[in-house]
Amino acid sequence: MNSGVVSMILLFLVVYQNTSGPVTWLYTAETTIDSALGICLLTLWGTATVLTLICPPLMSEDSLGPNNVFFIFSGISFCAMIFMIVYIKETKGLTDYEKKTLFTPNKFLKLS
Repeated sequence: MNSGVVSMILLFLVVYQNTSGPVTWLYTAETTIDSALGICLLTLWGTATVLTLICPPLMSEDSLGPNNVFFIFSGISFCAMIFMIVYIKETKGLTDYEKKTLFTPNKFLKLS
């Protein structure tokens, strides 16, 4: 295997494990109620399952090939970064109640 490919994979692992990897788990647990947390984690594990199933066939040279698959995933990651910048809200300094109601529509807050 090419040493450039190995070094880029290792760089990705270092960056991912220190940024968005654990943040997904922490942020959803911090900002959602229990039932919503279940839906978030179901979505997270469902996405991981789909990626596990579709990556090997796409990586073959007959299909897209490794280079194109990584470019597609980097494009998806870039779109996810833009989504996070626009929609994910800061939780620093908020109370637990304020964190849990951060993404709750206002019409539901008036009922309780």
